[in-house]
This record gives sequence, C-alpha cells and structure tokens, in this order.
Amino acid sequence: MFYSLIHSLLEEYYWRWFVFGRLRSYVPTLPAVLISSAAFMSHHVILVGIYFAPNWPLVTLLSLGVGVGGAVWAWIYHRSGSLLGPWFSHLLIDAVLMLIGYDMVFRLAAQ
Repeated sequence: MFYSLIHSLLEEYYWRWFVFGRLRSYVPTLPAVLISSAAFMSHHVILVGIYFAPNWPLVTLLSLGVGVGGAVWAWIYHRSGSLLGPWFSHLLIDAVLMLIGYDMVFRLAAQ
C-alpha cells in the first residue's frame, strides 16, 4: 500500500501538475492532454513490455489503456484544479494492480 500511495502521488505530481500543467502554458488544453498522456503512456510501455513481451498486441492494448487513464487524469486535474481526484484514482488503480500481482505470485507459488 505504501508503494501505491507514494508512487501514485509522485506520478501525479510529475505528469499532471508539472508536465500537463506546463504544456497548458504553451498549447491549448486538448493537445496538452494528448501530449502529456502519450508521454505518460510511453513511460509505462517499458514496464508493460517487461511483463507481457513478446505478446506485443497485449502490450499495445495495455499501454493504450495507460494512455487513456493518463488523459482522464489530466482532464480531471484540468477541471478540478486539484491533484486529489487524479491521485486518489491513480492510487486505487495501483493498489488493485498490486493486489492482482500479489495474487498471481502466491497462486503460482502454491501450485
């Protein structure tokens, strides 16, 4: 839970507050959402690829899901002016992913 709590906060601070926030100073909101979300997605492609390569269609699908999530969080941040909504949502997603990973590891170990 600690990892989910801190990691999600740091990612939201960097990707939404800093990257998206700075981009909005230079381009309109929609391009800022798309660019920052694409960058957020590319940052995660490596991690997704480590776990799911060589299944590149799955890597692509999961990476696009990360990009959509980044866009939703950028939009929430834009609309609310606060990182609390995106951070809480991100925290929940990270926590669920950790629980799934935990279940997978210990289910495999029990076999």
